[in-house]
Amino acid sequence: MVVDDEIDILNLFKEVLNLNGINDRTFPNPEAAVEEFEWNHSNYKLVISDIRMSPISGFEFIKKLMDIDPAVKVIFMTSFEV
Repeated sequence: MVVDDEIDILNLFKEVLNLNGINDRTFPNPEAAVEEFEWNHSNYKLVISDIRMSPISGFEFIKKLMDIDPAVKVIFMTSFEV
């Protein structure tokens, strides 16, 4: 699962992961991703999440996932514009 509120970033991850034979689900909305994870968390081996998102931050998002499955593996990412 890849979660980021920027569509370009999601498309990049989708392309790279699919080229390497990895099935993925991308979500521009962390709340929709929480709902999906709640019903299908056993299907996800890894969650990649942006830290700075709205309406909830990546930290809040991952906290919700960990309430569902404390063993979830997570990679955080972020970027800063200069």
